[in-house]
Amino acid sequence: MSAVSHSWLVPFITTLVAAIVLVMVYRFSERKTSRRSVDESIRLLREQEAFFEKRMVKAKSNNIIVRNLLQLRLKETKAELLGLYRRGLQNTLGGAGLPAQGLLIGGNDTLLTPQQIASIEGMVDGLKARSLLESAEDLSLLAEASYYIGRYEDAESAYDRVLRLKPNNPNILYNLACLDLLQGKTDNALGYLKRVIDKDEKFREIVKTNKAFNSVRDDPRFRRLVE
Repeated sequence: MSAVSHSWLVPFITTLVAAIVLVMVYRFSERKTSRRSVDESIRLLREQEAFFEKRMVKAKSNNIIVRNLLQLRLKETKAELLGLYRRGLQNTLGGAGLPAQGLLIGGNDTLLTPQQIASIEGMVDGLKARSLLESAEDLSLLAEASYYIGRYEDAESAYDRVLRLKPNNPNILYNLACLDLLQGKTDNALGYLKRVIDKDEKFREIVKTNKAFNSVRDDPRFRRLVE
């Protein structure tokens, strides 16, 4: 009777030990990521993320300890991935002389190399898939990176989310004005621009040199705003 009642212990302990060993192996592999490129580190962490997600599905519901352990490591891995995407985008944009989490600039089509564009595209796609992407800073970074690779709709969508977190933020309003102009939404763009200048006069001078506003320089409404 005793042997039967404790028959569940062997598979449970075996599964638990296996999970602990695998987690330790992945922890050891993480020590080497600092010596790898950001792209390579991202690839390894995505493999690790997929592994833990697969193990979570296979883990039996009654193995609470195992599931909690795997869930913890999955959460940590997702957070590490988010940090790597963030750092990779900041480094790539900075390396091209583009401002990170600042005001968008026009005439950017020659600033990024094909290799940089491919790298940014991969990181943008990865960042968009992150369920932890909730902070205004991360969303702004996603928006800026999307803008500089020509994904204007994605950039606008991300900035709209930032604006809900930071209503009437002048930098975000200014960037939305740039994006709307590039998408032919002149009325919306000038509306954002008026709100920006009403909040901070410095933008009156900034727009005079930003190539993103070249298409409306002869528009009387634009002239009235910047005079």
